[in-house]
Amino acid sequence: MGRSKIGPTADPFLAAVAAAEVSQQRAERKRGLEALPVYEKAVAQFEAALKLAPHPPNLAAIEASINLGECLQNWGETTLSAASTLPDDVLTCEVEAEAQTRACALFRRAVHAYGAAVPCDQPSTSAAATPCAAPSTSAAPRADVAVNCANTLASWAEAAVEGQEGPRQLLAQALHLYRAALSSEPDALTWGNLADAEVATAVAAAGGGDGAAAEACAERARAAYATACQLSSTDNGDDLPGLLANWGTGLVALAGLMQDSATKLATLEEAVQRLRESASFDRADPAPLCALGDAFVAAAEAGADGPATLRALRSALEDGYGAALRVDARHAEARAGAGDARMALARALAAGGDEAGGQGALCGAEADYGAALARPERLGGWRERADVRYNLACCLARQGRAEEARQLLGALIASGAVAEATAREDADLAGLWQQA
Repeated sequence: MGRSKIGPTADPFLAAVAAAEVSQQRAERKRGLEALPVYEKAVAQFEAALKLAPHPPNLAAIEASINLGECLQNWGETTLSAASTLPDDVLTCEVEAEAQTRACALFRRAVHAYGAAVPCDQPSTSAAATPCAAPSTSAAPRADVAVNCANTLASWAEAAVEGQEGPRQLLAQALHLYRAALSSEPDALTWGNLADAEVATAVAAAGGGDGAAAEACAERARAAYATACQLSSTDNGDDLPGLLANWGTGLVALAGLMQDSATKLATLEEAVQRLRESASFDRADPAPLCALGDAFVAAAEAGADGPATLRALRSALEDGYGAALRVDARHAEARAGAGDARMALARALAAGGDEAGGQGALCGAEADYGAALARPERLGGWRERADVRYNLACCLARQGRAEEARQLLGALIASGAVAEATAREDADLAGLWQQA
């Protein structure tokens, strides 16, 4: 991040840049809602300073443009994270969508700021192009600027909502910039970011019906993750556990796109291996353990063998979510994941004729969901909270507690979190409509 190296000066431009950098440093020391107005001030100061910059821009002007990009990027990220921690009575679908729209506008401005710092490609006039000027890949931009801009584009793609720029176009620019950075400065973290962007592109391609592109992205993602880990060394301070965790999480996402059961299960087995390796480095981090639970649940859903399904679900509860909760008993994501695993276990046990075991699993799922919802802001945004409440409604319905389930489901339908037509197709909720 930007740090002033400028002493007292009579130059109005340099003095304005120094003041902006002080505000940037203050913003970076704050968290959540408190940081937002400070980033806003820093951005205004950088923009005002750049109006005083010499033409053509000198090194100080280029650095100021980069710092402006960083402020806008961080302002956008903080806008999203602050919204996800709002209390239930404040965070609605509309509030979350507004935060996403604001963040995307900030990301767009950040990309322009980074582009102003280095020679830029001219934006394409094609309908598929992203309407922004990112740093040029042909002019070999500084590696750090290329990576920062690519990270911004990836965040923009993730936050983009319907009617805005398509994620695939934004991710395509991000991928070009990651590769440009790697061509001049091979780096494990950048390879990992490239791999994450390939996974996101695969998911977007599959969602658009482009299976061939999704498969190609998946192969490139695997290769990039492998390269990232080969270049990484904990002795050099590299985050090898984090890279392994992202690799495993990426494999779970890619497995979800696969139609062939054998290929899917093999991919999930590899994900389990990577996540176990990640967890072995830092036994105080619940994140890779939660992802491990997700991998086992996905394997249970992909398998057709009853005993194998039960083994996978019990591994999810013991080795995944249970291990995460032994690290942090209040970890909301682990609680919600455990609830989902117990729900799947209840279905599997009931299908095998073990009604008592199934009811016991449902009771455990209800307790897990209740614990997760005790502090809903820890679950994430509006959609994540709504998903847990919907699953709790399914759990209550399967226990025969129709009135409680209807009340919870009705609130979700009224808020727009779920369509009634979708709920009517859910086998877990079938009893509600039969009794109505």
